[in-house]
Amino acid sequence: MAYKVLYRAYRPLKFSEVAGQKPIIKTLQNALDCEKIAHAYLFSGPRGTGKTSIAKIFAKALNCEKGPSKEPCMECQICQGITNGTISDVIEIDAASNNGVDDIREIRDKVKYLPNSCRYKVYIIDEVHMLSTGAFNALLKTLEEPPMHVIFILATTEPHKIPATIMSRVQRFDFKGVSNDDMKERLLDIIKEEKIKISDEALNLIIENANGGMRDAISLLDQSVSFSNGIVESNDIHMLCGSVSEEEMVRLFSYLIRYDKANALEVLEKLLSEGKDISKIIGSLVSFLRDCILIKNDLKKINKQLYQTTEFNEMIKSLSLAKIYSYLERLNDCLNQIKYTNQKKIYLELALFKMLDEKMNKDIDYRDQINRLEDRISYLEDKITDLKTAKIISPVVDDEKKIVYNKEDETKTKLFIEKILANISKPKRIEALSCQKNFSEYPQNTYVIQDLIKATFGPCSDEYLVLVFNDVVTCDKFMRNSFKKATLDIFTYFGCHFKDYIAIPKVAYGKLVQEMREKGANISLDSIHFGIKHDDEVVVTDPLDEYINYVFSDYKDKIKEK
Repeated sequence: MAYKVLYRAYRPLKFSEVAGQKPIIKTLQNALDCEKIAHAYLFSGPRGTGKTSIAKIFAKALNCEKGPSKEPCMECQICQGITNGTISDVIEIDAASNNGVDDIREIRDKVKYLPNSCRYKVYIIDEVHMLSTGAFNALLKTLEEPPMHVIFILATTEPHKIPATIMSRVQRFDFKGVSNDDMKERLLDIIKEEKIKISDEALNLIIENANGGMRDAISLLDQSVSFSNGIVESNDIHMLCGSVSEEEMVRLFSYLIRYDKANALEVLEKLLSEGKDISKIIGSLVSFLRDCILIKNDLKKINKQLYQTTEFNEMIKSLSLAKIYSYLERLNDCLNQIKYTNQKKIYLELALFKMLDEKMNKDIDYRDQINRLEDRISYLEDKITDLKTAKIISPVVDDEKKIVYNKEDETKTKLFIEKILANISKPKRIEALSCQKNFSEYPQNTYVIQDLIKATFGPCSDEYLVLVFNDVVTCDKFMRNSFKKATLDIFTYFGCHFKDYIAIPKVAYGKLVQEMREKGANISLDSIHFGIKHDDEVVVTDPLDEYINYVFSDYKDKIKEK
């Protein structure tokens, strides 16, 4: 028997075998269960996401001898006949090659005849956007009022090309790219069934290169098995896809950091000599830099062996965020330029030369250091002003025993929190937490955004929010007018509007949560000190010295090392 490729051999036969698309499957199954079947459906979405497969499964579930049911039985003659393509009542039409008016007229003439062996005649028209304008017009009336025994299922990857008159006559289902978790689960089933030997990194690379397409992932798995020597490794996938391995990325960027032009160009020449596509090389570089940004900001743990090595960790320390962003800008410019030229290699080399320009890159590092120093000096000046008013004596805030408070400020804080607790809104807090996940995408990478990413969001009302930080110094910083304006602007940028907020330390928030759990809404805040301690337990220190030590501690350590 001739070999059957994996994506055909493992095409889903039941709803339970489809990877992803759970909302669509649930809707269709409920319609089958309630027998509320529409006369026409439109399945739209990227290639390889299950549009035609679900259409055939839906046809089987409709016509199953034990149905209509949520799942086809796969035992009766009708289910088996639809699977094998031997049932004449389920008609698959390729609109790419049957796109004329005459083809649609033929359908219109045949729909009036009753099905031979099924309850319904089901017409599955694939790539329906390829129909001509005349063909769409010929389909209109039949699609709007087909006979009771006829159902149309239209499938397309380009729904924007479908006329509005057709769209208004169908139930539309938008298919999404299959998630990485669903894709991995399905691939593991196939790997187990076929007894394929494959490394975890190679499997993850297949998923990354599939870009949400289940069929693409299975095809790439099939291809990699033929290419490999028994065990599918990550290098096999890189060879097949034309992507660049992380090892090569680390090598290249280690040379870039050291401004080693000769070796950096040698790595590039090696990649090109292996037949790597220039667009793929740039894409791999961008993807690698994106991983670096996530790791430097502690936003996501990436489980790749290479990222745990000493060499990679040293390289990450040497790469500032400002330099990473400058690399990304140059690669993005290069990607735009190569679209309009046949000299792609030259533009990539020029981009690499810019990244290897020592003077240009050192200017970026200097600007980054200057911006950091300016922020710290501004912060220090504000703290000295606060010290003169004797609001806080010690910035050492690891626990409550080392902090003094201003009684008037504490009273205002308690009143503010009581006001929030009286009008608490869980949906608003969920909305704020959703915004926090996207803070890393904010255009400006400032200390405000870095602290907000690490902050805990306490209770909130529709207009006010409690922000929780690890220490009083950060709380005090976020209570300044300049920081408040910047913080509220960030929330507004992500579509979450607050009039004001209060910043409290983590220790106080822990006690607040404990009281809320024990007493519910009827709590008393009198027993909670919001990061403060009574006057008789003050730790006496020189405030100015402490703040100078606190702000410039990193620089002092570096000076000592030198």
